[in-house]
This record gives sequence, C-alpha cells and structure tokens, in this order.
Amino acid sequence: MARRRYAAPLAMDLFRPLQREGSALLSDQLAQRIRDLVVAGHLKAGDYLPPLRFLARRLHLSIGTVAKAYTSLGREGLVAGDSTRGLRVRSGAPIPSRAGQRPWASLVMRPTVPADPLGVELPQPMGPSPVRLHASEPGTDLLPTALVARAFGAALAEGANLRYAPIGGLPEVRAAVDGYLRRRGIALAGAEVLLTAGTTQSLAIITHALLPPGGVVLTEHPTWYMALAVFAAAGARVIALPVDDEGLEVGGLADAVLRCNPAFLYLQPAFQNPTGVSLSPARRAELLAVARRLQLLVIEDDYAAELAFGESPESLRTAEGADVVIYVKSFAKLIAPALRIGAIVAPARYAVALKSALHGLDPFVSTVTQRALAACLTAPAFDTHLKALTAALARRAHALDRTLGAHQPFGARWTRPAGGLCAWMELPPRVRADEFVRDAARRGVLLAPGRLFCLDESGERGLRIAFAAATPSEIERGAGIIGELLELRARKRRPPTGRSREVAP
Repeated sequence: MARRRYAAPLAMDLFRPLQREGSALLSDQLAQRIRDLVVAGHLKAGDYLPPLRFLARRLHLSIGTVAKAYTSLGREGLVAGDSTRGLRVRSGAPIPSRAGQRPWASLVMRPTVPADPLGVELPQPMGPSPVRLHASEPGTDLLPTALVARAFGAALAEGANLRYAPIGGLPEVRAAVDGYLRRRGIALAGAEVLLTAGTTQSLAIITHALLPPGGVVLTEHPTWYMALAVFAAAGARVIALPVDDEGLEVGGLADAVLRCNPAFLYLQPAFQNPTGVSLSPARRAELLAVARRLQLLVIEDDYAAELAFGESPESLRTAEGADVVIYVKSFAKLIAPALRIGAIVAPARYAVALKSALHGLDPFVSTVTQRALAACLTAPAFDTHLKALTAALARRAHALDRTLGAHQPFGARWTRPAGGLCAWMELPPRVRADEFVRDAARRGVLLAPGRLFCLDESGERGLRIAFAAATPSEIERGAGIIGELLELRARKRRPPTGRSREVAP
C-alpha cells in the first residue's frame, strides 16, 4: 500500500498530543478531534483516516484506544470501511455539529430494535422528603384540581355517562377538541380526527396500522422512552437521528430515508422529552421540505407546545405540512396525567388503516373522561390555568439553571429549555449515569438515567432532570446536590496536593 501523505495543516491538528491529565477519555478526545477536522473541511468525503497502528504510534496510544475512537465514528455514520484499505470519511455523512451545538446523544445508523425501557428499575430514594426530579409531570400543586373536580362531578352526575361512548367519540366532545386544535393553528381541513386513550395508545395505533413487519422507524436521539417501548413491542427497527440545541439534526434525514425506507419519522418538535429543546424554524422548514420531496410520513407528538415561556413553537401540521404530518395531541401535561385522553389528526388517506387498528386495540374512550375533557377545554378557567402553569414552570426551570450554574458542575453541560417540563444533562467523561443516579438517590434526589431514552451507550452519560414536579426550593436543593456530587467526583480525579501541574496562560 502506498504511503499516505497528510498536508501540514491537517497533520498539525491530527497528530498533536492529547490531554492526558484531563477527565476526558483519550478515545473520546480523538473521536472529537476527527469530528472537528471534518467540520472544518480538513478531512473531506473520501479521505482515509490514518491506519490504526500508525496513528497509535504517532499519538503514543494503544491500538485499542484508537480502535474505540474509530468505532464510535463508524457508529455515527461519519466513516465507513473501504475493503482492506481502512476507514474513510463517508460520502453523504451527516456533518457533526459545530462547537456549541454538539448533539446530546450519538447517531445510531444501524436499525436497532429497542430494549424495553419500562423494565428499568430506578433506585429508591433515602430520606424523609425526596426531591422528585425524575418524573416529567406537573406537581400536584400545579394541577387545576377545582376545574377537574367540577368537570368530573358534572360528568358523573348524569347516569348516561356511565355507559360506553360511541366508537369514534361523543360528537360534542369531538367538537370541543376540534375547536381547541383550530385555535392552536392545527390544520384540520381534509383530516381525520380520532380520540384515543392518550399518546401511548395513539402511537400504538399508528405503529400497528402503518409499520410493516420488520419495518424501520426514524426517531430523535435521545427520545421519549414510552415511544421506544411502543416500537419495541411492535418489533420495529429504529434508526435514531441526533438532537442538539436546535432540535432534530435534519442534515442526515434524506440519506436515512433513501437508504432505509422508513414507515415514518417520530419526533417531539416542541420542548422535546427528555432534552427540552425545540425544533428551530429553519430546521422545521427543511424537515417539511424533505418530507414532501421524499413522501416521508412525520408523526408530530405535541404534548406541551402550549407550555412555552415565550412564544409557542409553530406546529408542523399547518397547511404546508398537512399532507405529510400525523399530529398526536396529549392533554395529560396540560390538565392532569390521570386524564387518559388524546387525539390523532391524520391525512384522510390513513383513516381506514388507523380506524382498523383502533378497533383492534381498544375502540372505547371513557365517556366520563370525554365529558370532563370537553368541560375543561371550554371553561374560561382553562386559559387562566395554562398561563399560571406556564409561569410556574418558567420559575422552576430558572431555579434549576441558576442553581446548576452557581455550582458550575465540573465538565457537565445541560440544556436550557424555553418551555416544557424537563432538561437534559450530559455528565463529564468517566461519570456513568447509573452510578450517579444511585449516588443521588442516597442523598434523596430522584433522577432518570439516560439509557431510558437512548439506543446505544451514549445514554450512559445522560440524565433527564424533570423540574415540573418539584417546587423551586426543592429544585435548588436537588440541583445543589447534583453539583456537590459532580464536584466530589472531580476532586477524586485531580492530582494529589503538592504535585505541580502546568497551566497554560
């Protein structure tokens, strides 16, 4: 094999020493360096990476360390093997995010059947008053108890409401839901609206109706763990596209569609669970353009777009996206999690398949719940409740960000949502989320580990921090404990006292 030559600028960056005293793994540092070189254009599509032994020798690393970095890049789809000649930057590979826009989980390019996230047992907290940062739901102090009590009381007062509702829902309830969705700007012209027993059932109906045996689903990464549970139960093969601070990275979407012919793309464009980020307007436009061009069906899960601290993100299901978007609406976070009712808004061509799947799963939605939902949506107090709920969530999100910032957790980064109920933290290298969650539970803080929401090992360093169920003072206490635990781990990795360490000016 002819000896490969590397231009001076590339060689200077590629072969400079790694930071051996830092907390980041050497393999992670090397992988990130190569990503940065691709972003900068110093490594282009078709360029070969240095052979394992050669790069290991130049950087004074083990071959295993270089191999681990290369494997990570291959898993992201950035590089691919070329017969016996080694790895090269893949043509059409999704360009990694630039500094400040690193994805919150890696890209999974091979279709993967998810594990069952509901089988994960979280550690029990110690202490008399645990801080609940693991549950993405409003605290009981934020629920509209009086509004819900009046709505259910009125529904239960009529004996007819204790009977089965008509398949398809009560006409007056459908009218109330349609009116609410229209006020939210959701395109309903030419659409079929189905009432369901919540978003989980909605996704089960869509998956049952539209996923062929062994079919592929595209998702965000990380993504809502209940969606992964539904896809796992259906045997779907999932390809995950990474999420950064602007939401779903759309750059690799067309390539994934052309290569894998997915049944649909599932995403939460507003205050995504678990990261809390939202799809930017530019990416929204790009996503819809790709979907229309390639006839990609998009499943929009809108569970909390109303809970915006400023202007609400625009739905994908407006007039321009109505033909390629199935819109799934939940009312659990807006009214009460126990209110198990939701809606599907789909292009009319999917009506027969979706209705058939609904009939085969469970065609009945509680009459009492339907009546209660309609009463809540049409009550003047509902808008007042939404405003109060959003303001309270904004205060809690601010308390979380302020407290984490005050502690400056060593090597960690986190999202700063503009709405919704949760944020995402990426732990420092060598800090594993499962161990951290156990340590936090011993201090009375409940957290959700990243592997609930991820398809690969990138979840090992992720945490979902849900701020809606805890009061601001509880959040400050819980976030303070998170900061203390990270500082404790950082101190354990620092050089012993008295040992000199050079610091660059």
